[in-house]
Amino acid sequence: MDFNLFIKELEKELGKPLPGKSAQYKMAPPGRDLEAAGKEPKKSAVIVLLYEQNGKVKVLFMKRAVNNSVHSGQLSFPGGQKDNKDKTLKETALRELYEEVGIGDVKIIGELTPLYISVSNFSVYPFVGYLNKEPVFKINSDEVEKIVTVDLETLKDEKNRTFTKVNTKYAKNYKVPCFKLDDEILWGATAMITNELLEILKNAGIQFKLENV
Repeated sequence: MDFNLFIKELEKELGKPLPGKSAQYKMAPPGRDLEAAGKEPKKSAVIVLLYEQNGKVKVLFMKRAVNNSVHSGQLSFPGGQKDNKDKTLKETALRELYEEVGIGDVKIIGELTPLYISVSNFSVYPFVGYLNKEPVFKINSDEVEKIVTVDLETLKDEKNRTFTKVNTKYAKNYKVPCFKLDDEILWGATAMITNELLEILKNAGIQFKLENV
């Protein structure tokens, strides 16, 4: 399978009913509430960006800069809060991608299931997009500490799933499910979104190994 065929197959699957919360819950921290209660949640959008490198499908993550935000220092997808200038959440995702890591010319092929984050009262809308070339990053150091790219085979490998204890602004020694990625861990909402993508690929039998043609 080449990369373009992989993208076509994934786009087809994203147009079907999604695994949704059942997939998200498998990587949810204990006690995570996936339903908003009380005040109206703010809206944000992220982008799951895929591209080919050395015959593998890569996923783009970024490590957020250490600051006073709730998600400081964590791995995430590029994205952020919907701006009044954004006509749609798709525009939000693409704008944030460009502002944070300098990537444009991305083709959106579908969406994953929106996810509510109770600690920040945000509803996150994940979009899936791709590049037909390897990206050249221009990092906004005010928001991003570094880029972390991971291939889908690594994320799929069960040996890279484990539990770890994290310290956050709202919890100490908080034991959470995660993906172990060398010296980084992927947990929380980003891991939950990632797991839905992996379940879509698994359920559809879409192969990750690419061949250059």
